[in-house]
Amino acid sequence: MNKRKNLVFALTFLLTLAMVLTLAGCSSGRNPPDFVGEWVCDGGKNPINGNPITWNMKLYSDGTGTFGENNSFTWEIAKGRFIINDSSANPPYSRDYELKKSTLTLTDEDGYSFIFTKK
Repeated sequence: MNKRKNLVFALTFLLTLAMVLTLAGCSSGRNPPDFVGEWVCDGGKNPINGNPITWNMKLYSDGTGTFGENNSFTWEIAKGRFIINDSSANPPYSRDYELKKSTLTLTDEDGYSFIFTKK
């Protein structure tokens, strides 16, 4: 009888551990923690008028974010792209990205790059 109790306990423990690891993997895969925080665009030019771009962007771990004062959006990293969904974007903004320590570079299809520094 003790062998059976030990087997049931071991199986219950392993199933619980597998479930916890699966849930942790799902939540961290969508929003990598290195992206979460406040970012300031200190590089890049407006492709329409050539003026320098100065933007503040906040990314939260729940997949939401804010741009400037009142612009909210959702974000995710998917298929090697940084994707922003907001009410004005159809389809969503999808950019190549490069993250090096506290510098995030977003590059669009035309080769325009926007460089953000983490505060």
